[in-house]
Amino acid sequence: MGIELTVQLAAGLIKAIPQLVASLSQIIAAIVSSLGKAVGAVFEIGKNIVIGLWEGIKSLASWLGEKVSGFFSGIVDGAKSLLSINSPSKVFAGIGQNMGEGSA
Repeated sequence: MGIELTVQLAAGLIKAIPQLVASLSQIIAAIVSSLGKAVGAVFEIGKNIVIGLWEGIKSLASWLGEKVSGFFSGIVDGAKSLLSINSPSKVFAGIGQNMGEGSA
């Protein structure tokens, strides 16, 4: 029974070869068409990823600006505190007083 089945399978494959050869151009065309569609889909996915990243970056721009501004404000405030500068007018008042003494 197993040998007979194998012989019939081989005979069926041999009979199918002409049909397979005749359909080969259609098979290749279908494969090429599918690959072309896949390339287009992959391109679209890549484009959507880049657009999504850009929109995310844009949405964080104000947040980043606030963080940078806060960082530098902290540095300036720390320097003022370290140098005991509470008011610019007090600093310039001291400079003005010294200028007055120097000209007298």
